[in-house]
Amino acid sequence: MHQTRLQMRSTLLAAVMLSAMALVACGADPDQVESNILKGTVKDHAGTPLAGVKVTAWDALENWSRVEGITDAQGAYRIQLDPERVTQYHVEAEMTVSWDGQDWLIKMHPENQTMVPHEGGVRDLVWRVHGEMPGAGYYGGSVQVLANMDVVQFEFGDVELDFVPNGPRIDGSTGAPFTMKLSDGNLREDVPLGRYTVTARVAGESPLPLRLRVYDEGDFVSELDTGFQSHDGWSDRILEITAD
Repeated sequence: MHQTRLQMRSTLLAAVMLSAMALVACGADPDQVESNILKGTVKDHAGTPLAGVKVTAWDALENWSRVEGITDAQGAYRIQLDPERVTQYHVEAEMTVSWDGQDWLIKMHPENQTMVPHEGGVRDLVWRVHGEMPGAGYYGGSVQVLANMDVVQFEFGDVELDFVPNGPRIDGSTGAPFTMKLSDGNLREDVPLGRYTVTARVAGESPLPLRLRVYDEGDFVSELDTGFQSHDGWSDRILEITAD
């Protein structure tokens, strides 16, 4: 009987140790709300954690008041909120990426866009290369097309431009070709950030090939390899077309 009790105690002790080891290995539940803690993860399109992303919790009741955190190697962040301040927080995240010879300010997309109470919450964010931003704007860049005013020998609205991806996008994802029809307007917004080989034509039964260039830069060519111009949190590219 004594041996049986000893075995039971040994078995119970082993179970407790295994449970403790599992808790240490797994850590706290990432979806569990902790008191006065804002936490979450930042990842890319493939679910890969992003380290070094600055996460900012903006105080809804006081302009420019904020608390910040930085994601670790697992893409996780933790921000301590003031337990004495009864307010809500708007969450943003951004990082700077060097790509295509330029620096890009990348703003992350919050999967849950509701405000975070001062009691704490979980907010995960993801890197998107296109789509609408909360409030206004797009994660993608804009493309505007202008005609060379010295030589206009075609109906502007009949022009179509084909964009074929030339390498991976800024986030490493694979893009897809698309056609921009000027009958829908000469401005297209939210084009995924990447490099493209662009050709232009006047559509119809007998298509007329056009030449193009980046606006007011270099010679007109039949195929243009181009990307976007990086600005402070947004990007664009202006193209110019001609039949001459």
